[in-house]
Amino acid sequence: KKCPHCGEMIPVQAGICQYCKKPVKRGTSGTRTANILQLLAACVFTFVFFYALLADVNNMIIEYGGVLLAITLFGAGYFLKIRSNSGNPSPPPTMEPSDGNNRHADSSFLNKLFDLDTTHAIWVEEEEFGGEKAIEIGGQRYFVKIPQNIENRKVVLRLQGLGKSRNKETGNLYLEVWLNKGEDIHKTLWLSERDARNGMAKKLLLDYETIVVLIPPNSYNGLTIRLKGLGNSMPADRRSPKIEQKKGNALVKLSVFPDSIQPKYVSFDQLSTEDMFLEGWVYRKFDMIVKKMGKSPFLVDPLSAETIADQHNLGGYDAIFHVLRTHLRLAINRISLTSSKTMSRPGECQKTVVYPKDQPAYNEYQITINNGFLDNPFTTTAILAHELCHVVAAEWSLDEFIPTSEQKKNESPSMETEHTVDLLVFMFKMGEFQLRAARDERLTLGYFNQAVFERMQVFVTRKLQSTSFN
Repeated sequence: KKCPHCGEMIPVQAGICQYCKKPVKRGTSGTRTANILQLLAACVFTFVFFYALLADVNNMIIEYGGVLLAITLFGAGYFLKIRSNSGNPSPPPTMEPSDGNNRHADSSFLNKLFDLDTTHAIWVEEEEFGGEKAIEIGGQRYFVKIPQNIENRKVVLRLQGLGKSRNKETGNLYLEVWLNKGEDIHKTLWLSERDARNGMAKKLLLDYETIVVLIPPNSYNGLTIRLKGLGNSMPADRRSPKIEQKKGNALVKLSVFPDSIQPKYVSFDQLSTEDMFLEGWVYRKFDMIVKKMGKSPFLVDPLSAETIADQHNLGGYDAIFHVLRTHLRLAINRISLTSSKTMSRPGECQKTVVYPKDQPAYNEYQITINNGFLDNPFTTTAILAHELCHVVAAEWSLDEFIPTSEQKKNESPSMETEHTVDLLVFMFKMGEFQLRAARDERLTLGYFNQAVFERMQVFVTRKLQSTSFN
């Protein structure tokens, strides 16, 4: 039966409407009996139809008697249903919309088949929120008030009295209002203070497509640039009406970094005794590395922060990895890179010794970086530079230990090996990114104290620029 207050279909025996929570008069089992009679009528008629179609000998008694029985049962059920619903008259037609997401929740198959309610679907856009939209139903035009907001892409409005009519009963129209809105995507674009101040055209990878973002002059850190129509479309829904769905926007947030960074060079007297010892070790180790590797590997131009930021904008950590390999002149192709969400350390380098048959052994390297550091290009560079310098140290036999795949996972390189790798990062003129990571994230990525790193950037640069080195 229908609730006399909200018009929803509820069980005949219900005393309270499960939708509007208002009391209703308890009905009888008349509606259920009527449905059973109508179902029996359909069964009898189907039997007579197939009997007349397939039987070799026509039996007039079975055929006409069956048709008469089917008509009798259907008519009895029909009048019984009218009598059962006479105490629950349907509400008068109105255009007031209300929620209709739960319609047909408890209706039977026959109620659905002979339902007086109808459905209609329309698309709206955000600009139409709160206004009126014209719809045509049965050749007549109506104006519907669109809600102020639509969540989960769709809202269903019940327009009372606009459904189908039968025997002085009129159903409701359930209007499905779909929001034609795309899905916004968020990206971060890294650029220097100079480019933000002067304005610049920057390339950015957006869903496997490279676009050009025009940075207006006098931009600042945190500014969001809205690129209309460069977002994604919402996933297709087979229940929605066919239409060319709109795309969302690309919201590009600017992350502006300093053009240059100066080391916080403290005097030697301010260092602790341990840091003084480590600095003396750095001076001695510097000369030992140059003696073994020669000077030519270190005669490279420094990697600029702008170069790293541009690579990060175009390809993330994988693009930075390839730039660092080129900078370190690691021509070997046996270095693979992956990221991890579960590892506790910023990164690690694992070496595997391969012994091919009738050929000399060679090393393979697996570098893994923690996903938590990939949003910042300078922390990414500092970690990858350290791990790639592990490869340099292994290939030049500068280290004493790099864990292989056959060894236990809890084993780690010696502290002297880690210090050697940290020194190589600065000798290859990549120490600036360790300092930038310390400024941006307040994080020391390495095995020296930050005060030693700051001083190392100064005196290693001086030694590399000295006439005796060149």
